[in-house]
Amino acid sequence: AIIFEGATADAHETTLTIVDPTADRTINMPNQSGTLAVLAAASNTAITSTPEELNALDGITAVVGELNALDIGSTAVGTAVASKAVILDSSKDYTGIRNLTITGELDAATLDISGAIDVAGNSVLASVDVTGVATAATFEPDGDTAAGDNAAIGYTAAEGLILTGQGSTGDVTIKNDADALVAHVPTGTTGVTFAGAIDVSGTANLDVVDIDGAVDMASTLQVDGVATFTGVPIASAGLSVKNGATGAGFIQFFEDSDNGDNKVTLIGPASTADVTLTLPAAAGTIATTDDATALAIALG
Repeated sequence: AIIFEGATADAHETTLTIVDPTADRTINMPNQSGTLAVLAAASNTAITSTPEELNALDGITAVVGELNALDIGSTAVGTAVASKAVILDSSKDYTGIRNLTITGELDAATLDISGAIDVAGNSVLASVDVTGVATAATFEPDGDTAAGDNAAIGYTAAEGLILTGQGSTGDVTIKNDADALVAHVPTGTTGVTFAGAIDVSGTANLDVVDIDGAVDMASTLQVDGVATFTGVPIASAGLSVKNGATGAGFIQFFEDSDNGDNKVTLIGPASTADVTLTLPAAAGTIATTDDATALAIALG
């Protein structure tokens, strides 16, 4: 060993010694001025890094935990490891991420999600193309996943777009901010088909159907209430007046447009065969059997 005395002659010296060699060793002093680095513990392991490689650490501001995050091992390249950095493989693919938070936009040419999608906020979609579903895409508005309790949006070539309410009695509601149904029929549409009955009921104006255009019905029209016409109705194939099983059919002619109490009722009495009455082809007043004077004049 070599003992170095410091600038002050005291009891404190620096001793340069060696680990007991097991073979001949050669230590080269560099052709450079500076201070020798020391190790915290004696070791027989040679440092294989070059000075240039060690100098690469100069300027790094990362803390130990950040540098340790890069230590994922060669087998983890392309796979996300907990508390480690994500290193892409040569194909730029990686797997294994459980939760991914993105503060900006996710820009992808395609997005393939094999599991469920949980969206807490609003979703703005330029277009939706649902494929690979046999009948409909299902939704869980209340989180109930029981069979038959799912709302659904579907499409078939025969029925077109299908909206299904939740549950066996679920309704389908289409409305705007004013709770009004607004349906825009494209120009050139030849018809709108309803497979079942149209039931319009409710309060305020919900029990009124206002149709500005013509209504063309190929089947029977049944009105349980009163039908009011502001124009003159036209029956191109004749007109049948029936009163069901309560009595003979009748037509009432009121004395004025306000439906006054006085009216003339024309009744078809019970008969055993069809009876045809022909009106005269002349203007005048029709006499009745109770009007003897008018009848006598008519008979001459």
